Amino acid sequence: MLSVFIVMMLIYKNDRLKVDAISFLLLGIVLFLSVFTFDWSDYRYTVNFILSIVTFFIVQQMINKLDFEQVIKVIKVTIVFFIIISSIDTIYRYLFPGELRVDPDYAREVGIAFYQYKYSSIMFGDSNMVGILAVMMFGLTLYLRDVLKLNISYIYSFILAMITILSLSRASIIAMLALVFFIYFRKNSYMKIIVPLAFIVIIPSLGFMMTGGSLASKFSLWDNALTYLLERDSLILYLFGIGFGNSPVEIGRAAHNLFLIYLFEGGLITFLIMCLFYIYLLAKNFNVYYSLLPMLINSMAVAIYAGAPPIMYIIGFIFFLESKRKAFKDYYL
Repeated sequence: MLSVFIVMMLIYKNDRLKVDAISFLLLGIVLFLSVFTFDWSDYRYTVNFILSIVTFFIVQQMINKLDFEQVIKVIKVTIVFFIIISSIDTIYRYLFPGELRVDPDYAREVGIAFYQYKYSSIMFGDSNMVGILAVMMFGLTLYLRDVLKLNISYIYSFILAMITILSLSRASIIAMLALVFFIYFRKNSYMKIIVPLAFIVIIPSLGFMMTGGSLASKFSLWDNALTYLLERDSLILYLFGIGFGNSPVEIGRAAHNLFLIYLFEGGLITFLIMCLFYIYLLAKNFNVYYSLLPMLINSMAVAIYAGAPPIMYIIGFIFFLESKRKAFKDYYL
């Protein structure tokens, strides 16, 4: 729904006579596949991976047809739309909690009874994706206000922060705190070296402690996956993986880690390409970290299939604005 809305806004704001017809054709294919493939096809995970990457570049092409004011209008309306639909989702989850997948007494004993408020999401399978998108939108509002110095109400950031917390996604909450921490300390020159190193050690450890071991079980997937690969000793398997979405079949559990998905399911080639892609984004426009950092932190514990299309829209917005800052400087300075 969010993806379709963003695309409709881009189309509405474009002069149809001036928009590249190929972009519209590709976009139409993307939307068709996203609607008719995600839930019913055996290849939905592979399709999701392809759509995610294609989406990023198509949006870059389409948004390039807009001037600065139009781009900001699309982004602001998108933020408001997301706040509305995610607020509805949040209210629904708390009014109509889902059924726990384990015995309720056991759930209360081990401290996971709150999961009932995660499972009844009307937007996704659970509220984790709501949390991911909310914290990335939160980063987007900070970017617009702190970097571009636009008049973006703090109310937006506050509501998005509350939606993130109420999603009960611990990875998203940690990601939000980490983003604020990074932004604050990055302003001090001596922290520019210390903070990135701290993230490497502190964030995974903090995530482990705050999830009561659930993140540890996700890290154990790495051991299971690597053991699986080494036991088979197949160059084809190393290079091309077991196929997207096949982890439950091969190792008994879904690969709840983005880079494990790339490496184990997509293979070494996919893993290297995607690592280079994220490095390129940061090297080209470092401020893309406002949305990319929360996504990557979330990716350690949540099965984001190769960056779902809505995620790539948010990253794409910041990447485009950073690429055009010099051209747009007369608008916001």
